[in-house]
Amino acid sequence: YYALSRKRLLAKGDFSLTYAPLKLGRLEISAGTTSEDFNPEGIHRFNNFSSSLIYGKNYSFLYQRDYINIANDIDIANGLTLIASIEIAKRYGLSNHTDYTWGKKSKISENIFPDDRFDRTVYGIGFNYTPYAYYRIHNGKKRYVKYTSPTFFARYSEDFSGWQTNNSKYRKLRGGMEHSVKLTEFSNLDYFVEGGGFIVPKENVHFADFQHFNTSDVTVNLKSPFTSFMLLDNYTASTNDYWVSGRVNYESKYILLKYLPFLQGKMFSESLHLKGLYTPEMKLYTEVGYSINVTRMLNLGAFVSFRKGKYQDFGIRVLIDWDRVKKVMF
Repeated sequence: YYALSRKRLLAKGDFSLTYAPLKLGRLEISAGTTSEDFNPEGIHRFNNFSSSLIYGKNYSFLYQRDYINIANDIDIANGLTLIASIEIAKRYGLSNHTDYTWGKKSKISENIFPDDRFDRTVYGIGFNYTPYAYYRIHNGKKRYVKYTSPTFFARYSEDFSGWQTNNSKYRKLRGGMEHSVKLTEFSNLDYFVEGGGFIVPKENVHFADFQHFNTSDVTVNLKSPFTSFMLLDNYTASTNDYWVSGRVNYESKYILLKYLPFLQGKMFSESLHLKGLYTPEMKLYTEVGYSINVTRMLNLGAFVSFRKGKYQDFGIRVLIDWDRVKKVMF
């Protein structure tokens, strides 16, 4: 696509090769010249675009990324996947190229690190392991059909390089587990726990390489209430130290509203959400929520957040999980 104010063509492409079908081998090569959010898991780009245009409120900060990435996944045993990748990127900060808005220009925030250069050469290695993973062979290809145990994961990454400009230099280790459990015919529970940290002095990590989190603090929202912090700003929790995070979602046909007689025949479910995050800078952040789920792609929810055990915020969210929508449509 073409950035009109910057007068620059932006593009990316992916090449994917599947091989060793009984081991689910997959090689992917990606390359591009794109503008990226400093928090790649943060607010959806369309939410930021619409807010900037209508209100003059820009939630995201962007930088230019020219990169090539090579990644490979392969099963080395049943339920055990080895993951490896390497990326080389030229990166630099961007200035605001337009102040056009239908709202107040005084609300516009200047982009961060507009004159910085912060290149990157990074490799990563890790694994996913599900002890009880059941599969079938169809047309000579392995296909997982059922998991009856948690999936454990670990990732190690290292940034290095002396031939680029102002590279981050760090080692990062993180790991955890996740699982989805069907409790009854009407209810299920899923949970996720992760911890990790940087093994390096803090000053060697650029903000673009901090550990960022899945956040989306907007009312009409293109993220999921099951995986995102609904009341947390894009960058408040970002850290170059250590962190512990977790979430639990309980979904059922009957929690609160469905007990009302005139709603019992309606096609929706209800969910309770509990999420938590701890970093040395932010301390303990917790979020509690309730949502009505027309489907897992369309939700209406109410959420309350607490900081160090004290009330912080409340919000109503209308949610369309755009990642799930894309999977269904495309």
